[in-house]
Amino acid sequence: MPDPTIATPARPVDLDRASVYARHRDHSAAQCENGDRLILRLVAELRDARKSIDLVPEAGGHPAQLITTAAERIRAANHATFSRRPVPGLATGSDAYDVVGALHQLASRLPQLCDQVAAVLTWAAEQGTLTGPEGRADLAAVELRHHAADGFKAASNALEVAWNALSPVGGWLSADAEALAGGEG
Repeated sequence: MPDPTIATPARPVDLDRASVYARHRDHSAAQCENGDRLILRLVAELRDARKSIDLVPEAGGHPAQLITTAAERIRAANHATFSRRPVPGLATGSDAYDVVGALHQLASRLPQLCDQVAAVLTWAAEQGTLTGPEGRADLAAVELRHHAADGFKAASNALEVAWNALSPVGGWLSADAEALAGGEG
């Protein structure tokens, strides 16, 4: 059996627990602490570099980056609709219809993404290439497939009902909404 204090791990280094790999019996505590800092800094740089790599150029970027961008756009939409009163861009019944339709479209695509990420995790767990506590990838896959995907399916269904209910709704969302939208009040 190789000496764990000097051998390179046979499994990939777990970037979330990388400081463990900096501790060796033949180093002082200060050297280990400096090694920890260096490794943690390198790990942070590797994570950032990994996220910037475009693994699927035809899709437009790294999956985590694409989802982060979508989340930021949802945050911006939350800010744009923060007021209970109509705001420019959300002043008419058709504006609300468009927003709910876009939400339905978003929610309807999330179950597939959850299932696909779960499938990758399941496959990787079967290959024995993951680090960390045993069974965590399987637990995540179950949560993604059953709870997250099912929740998004339910949300998609509810949004579809709301979207359909709004289809005949027109007009302004308040008496002064036309003025907010730049029209004449």
